[in-house]
Order: sequence, then C-alpha cells, then structure tokens
Amino acid sequence: MSVTKRIDSGSGDRDTPERVSLPGLLGDSPVMQEVFARIERYAQVPFPVLLQGETGTGKTVIARVIHLFSARKDKPFVTVSATIPETLLESELFGSVKGAFSGATDRKGKFEEANGGTILLEEIGEADLIVQKKLLRVLDSGEFERLGSNKTIKVDVKVVAASNRDLYEMTEEGTFRKDLYFRLKALSLEIPPLRTRGKDLSTLIDYYIQVEARAANKDIKGISPEAREVLLGYIFPGNVRELIGFLQYAVTMANSDVIELDSLPEELRQAATGAHLDDELTRRQRDEKESLLRCLRENGFHYGKTAEAWGCDPKTIGRLVEKYHIRIPDSGTKPTE
Repeated sequence: MSVTKRIDSGSGDRDTPERVSLPGLLGDSPVMQEVFARIERYAQVPFPVLLQGETGTGKTVIARVIHLFSARKDKPFVTVSATIPETLLESELFGSVKGAFSGATDRKGKFEEANGGTILLEEIGEADLIVQKKLLRVLDSGEFERLGSNKTIKVDVKVVAASNRDLYEMTEEGTFRKDLYFRLKALSLEIPPLRTRGKDLSTLIDYYIQVEARAANKDIKGISPEAREVLLGYIFPGNVRELIGFLQYAVTMANSDVIELDSLPEELRQAATGAHLDDELTRRQRDEKESLLRCLRENGFHYGKTAEAWGCDPKTIGRLVEKYHIRIPDSGTKPTE
C-alpha cells in the first residue's frame, strides 16, 4: 500500500512514518491512489463504510486497513459473513438467550464483541430483510436486543459492509432495503478489479513471489520474462486472490531460484494470450501486444477508451485483439465500437 501513515512502530514512537504494505493494496495506478486517499479519510470518521467490488479484490483487507488507520485500532476488529441462515445470522450478530430457539444459549453477538472497535459485515447483500431492518436500527441508534430478550443493549461500533453484488440493483428488485442502502452508501468505495490496475499487476507479481517464497522457505529471486508475460496477459477473473494462488503453485513447483514458464499452472499457460508467446511473433509484434494489453487493462478493456488512448478507431483495437488472441473479460467492462 502506498499510503504513508504515522502509526505506532512498536517502540511507542507515534511520530515515525511507516509505509503500510498489506496484501492487495500495493500499487501506484490512479484507481488505487484514489482508493488509498479515501481509506485514510473514511478511517477518521465514525460513519459506516460500504465496500463494493468483485470477489478477490481485497475488500476484507481494506476493511482491516480502515480499522488500523482509525482511532479504534487498539479495539476489536470483528468479521461476520451474512451468508449464513437468517436465525443463525441474527444470533451471530446480536447474540441470544437460552431458549430463544432450539439449541440457543446465553451468548454475546458480534456487535457486543466489537464494542469500541469495528465490525465487518461480509456479503451484506445476502442478509435477510428482517436482519437488514435490525442492522438499520443499529446504524441509527447503536441499539439492539439479543435474540429472545427484551433487554436493550447499546454499543459503539464502526460498521464496514462489503458486497460483490450491486446493492442498488437489489433495491430495485426489492431484495435489499433502500433505507439501509442509503444509510450505507454515503461513504462508499468501489474496489477496482485487478485487470484495470495497469502496471500494478507487475508490482504485485514481484511482491507475492517474495511473500510466498518466504512462506515456503524457498530462495526465489524472481521470475523469467516469459513467465511474467503469461501472467501479464491473463485477465484474472478471481483478482488478487487468484494471483496469489497461481504464485503459491509456481513457488512450490519452481526448481531453481527463478520462476520459469513450466512452474506456472497448466491452466494459466493454456489461457496465455498471444500467438502465443512463441517464436512466430516478431519483437515488434510482442511489443505491440504488450502495449495493447497494458492500454486495455488501464482502460477497463473498453475498446472506445483504448482506441482514444492509442489514437485509432475501436475497430482497429478489435482487429488487434483478435490477431493476438487477447481474452476479454465477460463482465465488469463493456467493450464498445
């Protein structure tokens, strides 16, 4: 992460600036710089935050950074997924008393555990409408009751909600409460997919090779140009999480201190673009393909925007995409002529 924040370095000196580097938050692309700027601002206020983005883009990590940069950083950071069944989710969030339902016991919920700190509500779009109503009350007043109890409990918790679904679209469908959506969306943050982050991908490749090599206790110094080109040519529908998985495999399979092409997963090599990183491409063609891929990624794989950046028409971009067998994402962007 390229945000520099004055934090406790462990020695008690809070005036020592440290660069906070956390998984998925490295990079100097304009889209990530905007994310970093908002993280810092959102962390300084008690208001709820809504994180939206594709699976694997780092929403959980960003929620932790918001907590780390806030005045609550020494208090609990609690995570709960809204994908569990309604009754269990209510009990998980708000706690229960014995007899509230079959098997219920006296227990605290996640909101009580997070008192004074931050709670991350993962996949908030999966929450039942009844739970959504109770969440709205907590956001408005900080109050709730344990399941099966009439005793009101009050907490002070910063709420961060995350979703890989379009919550506005869900409000139109009637599956997500509009009042809860409007309460959450005031401080919202769209986490960009990896394919739109330009040169950040190369930075992340180098970073995670070192991270995973250390975890595997292997001496890996880098990656070959051929293997890097395969990774740079992939669109990563699973985003940073998928990249980490590929590099864990590559580190495991590497037979030297450099990750070679044959260390990458077979599925990745099969998905490699280009005709196809072989000797049939001239140096000029490889340069053209690499430049096109970079420009496409920086412009969200939008043909019109890419064509404008390249100084040509969208049909030319389309022909080059076909010529070099470049895979275009099925979702998240809409190439247009």
